[in-house]
Amino acid sequence: MSLDAKILDRSGRGGSSVGPLAWSLGGGVPPAEVLQEPQQDPKESQRQRDARLRTQFGSSVLISPDGSVTKQYFLAGDLGTTFLKLIAEIAPDKPIPGGVSMPTPPPGTKVGGQASRSILGRMLQGYEVDVTYVPDFEILSGAGIVDPNAATSAVKGTPLPSDAASAPKVALALVSGQPSALTAFEAALDLFYSSIPQIEITVQVVEYTKADALAFGLSPVDANTPILNNLSSNQLVRSFTSIFPLRQPIVGVSPVTDLGLFTLGGIHESWELNMVLEALEANNLADIQSSPKLVVRNGGVAAISTLTQVPFPKAKINQLGTQVATDIEFKPVGVKMNIIPMIAGTDSVILQIYADVSAITGFADTEPVVTPITSTRTAVTTVYLKDKYTLVIGGLKSQTRFESESKVPLLGDIPILGMLFRSTSTTRTETTVEFHITPRIVTDRGLPTGSDDL
Repeated sequence: MSLDAKILDRSGRGGSSVGPLAWSLGGGVPPAEVLQEPQQDPKESQRQRDARLRTQFGSSVLISPDGSVTKQYFLAGDLGTTFLKLIAEIAPDKPIPGGVSMPTPPPGTKVGGQASRSILGRMLQGYEVDVTYVPDFEILSGAGIVDPNAATSAVKGTPLPSDAASAPKVALALVSGQPSALTAFEAALDLFYSSIPQIEITVQVVEYTKADALAFGLSPVDANTPILNNLSSNQLVRSFTSIFPLRQPIVGVSPVTDLGLFTLGGIHESWELNMVLEALEANNLADIQSSPKLVVRNGGVAAISTLTQVPFPKAKINQLGTQVATDIEFKPVGVKMNIIPMIAGTDSVILQIYADVSAITGFADTEPVVTPITSTRTAVTTVYLKDKYTLVIGGLKSQTRFESESKVPLLGDIPILGMLFRSTSTTRTETTVEFHITPRIVTDRGLPTGSDDL
C-alpha cells in the first residue's frame, strides 16, 4: 500500500516547503525526491532564512550555518517516559519496552533513517534527527502555591514537596535536524501527545428534599388558670392544670416558629374548661441542582466535588467537670465523584463511576449546642454508553420519621379527650439524589473555525 505525502508550507512567508506533516505507517519508504532537502532560494539571504525558520519553529531555536535547526521540548511527568519508549530501538525478537522507567540514551542519539527500528524513527520514514535527552532537567520543589501561613490571604493552597524524590520533574529533549526532518518529527510527536482522544463529561446532580411536620400541644390561657376547674366546692378533684406546649418541629435545618392557636372554653355541670390548643403543620420542598462539566483524556480520571463545610461542635469538659468548652470543627458534606471514561470502538464509551453523596439528615439534641447528623450514600458501577447518551443513576433515597409524645399516664390515652392531656410531634423527611452523566467524545480539536491554512 502506498500513500502520497502532502507537502505543506507552514512558514507563512512564501518560503519553500519544509517536508511532510505525517506519513502512513504502512506506506513504505517515501520517494527519493521528497527526502531531499529543498534547495535554498539563491536570492534568500541568511537573515531571511533564519527569520523564516524562526517563524516556522518558534523564536527559541538554534539555527546552524548549514541550515539545521535545534529545538527544545519540555516533557513533564510521564510524558518523558513515553518519549523514551518512542525512540527506543526495538529488536525483532523482543516486545516493545514497558514499565515506568527507561534507560537514558546517550547524547546525540540518531532517531529515524532507513534502518531505524524505533517507533518514532519508523514514522519519520527516511528522515533523521539527533536527540539529546536530559531526564531531570528541572525539579519543581520548594515552591508553594500560596503562603499557607498568611492570615490575610484569600486563597489557600498546599506547597509542593520540598524533597527531590517526590517533587514533580520535567525532562528536556534537544532535537536537531534539517527543517524537513524536524517538521516530520513534530508531526509524528503530535500523534501521541496532541492527538490523544479526549472526552467531555457533563454531570448533573439533582437532589429532591421533601419534609413535613405535624404537632399538637396544650397550655392554659395563663399560668394561674387551670384547664379544668370545678366550680363546686364539695368535689374530690377541685382542678387540673395540664401544660404540654407544642414542641416546635425542625423542617430542614431550622425549627418552625409559626403557631396556630385555638382558645377553647365552656362550663359543663360545674366543670369549667379553659385552655389554648396549639396546632402546627409545615411542609418543605427543595430542589437542588449542580451541573459541573470538564474534559478528560481517554482513560484519565475526572474528579468532581461539590462540598459544603458544615460546622460540627466538639464539647470539652475540664477535670473538675463543672465547665464545658465547645470547639467547632468543619467537615465536608456534599457530592464527591470519580469518573474514568474509556473509548470503546468509535462511538461508545465505557464509564467507571464512583459516587459518594453525604447530606445532613437531622440534628442531635446535644449539650451545649446541637450536633448535625449526616448520612452517606455510595454508588459504584461500570457501564457502556453511546456517545452523547445520558446515564441516570437513581434510587439513592433516604427516609426519616421522628415521632415524640408527652402525656399524662392513663388520661393521655383516652380517645379524643386524651388530647387535653398530651402533646405530639411528627416529622418526616424524604431525600432523593439522581445523577445524570453524559459523555461526549471530543472531535473538534483541529484548526480553529474559519482557518484558511488547509
